[in-house]
Amino acid sequence: MTDTISKILKYEKEGCYFHASPNPDITVLEPRQASDVTDEKFNSDLAVYASNTSQTCIKGIVSAGHNLNGVWGIFPEKENTLVAKIPKSWKSEVEKSTGFLYILPSESFTTDNPGNWQVKSNTSVKPIDKIPVTFNDFIALGGEVIWTEE
Repeated sequence: MTDTISKILKYEKEGCYFHASPNPDITVLEPRQASDVTDEKFNSDLAVYASNTSQTCIKGIVSAGHNLNGVWGIFPEKENTLVAKIPKSWKSEVEKSTGFLYILPSESFTTDNPGNWQVKSNTSVKPIDKIPVTFNDFIALGGEVIWTEE
């Protein structure tokens, strides 16, 4: 197990939340509109959005900053495992993607569904740590990839 994975698992065990970004210089996360706005009320306001699972955040880094055409997603097909279905044509870009996993204190975050992977804070949040990550860390944390035809 790498130092990166050990650190991430330690923070998960401590109940911290996660936010990923290709930006290495975030000192404070400010509330903003969610980028995946749906008709759900939970995603409709200005907030700092985070996750209770590092894998979900790491997958978000993969397409950040790339001009990739296609659709992909993460599916909880197996207990405690996220499966990423990704177009094969993205493979070379995905495998070299990097970013940063910001570790957030849980105090100001809420959720509308205790089983939901997404949480939000309506106030600014200062990260307690930043860990450089790659898509390989998604795999090392137990994630699986299915490379699909477009």
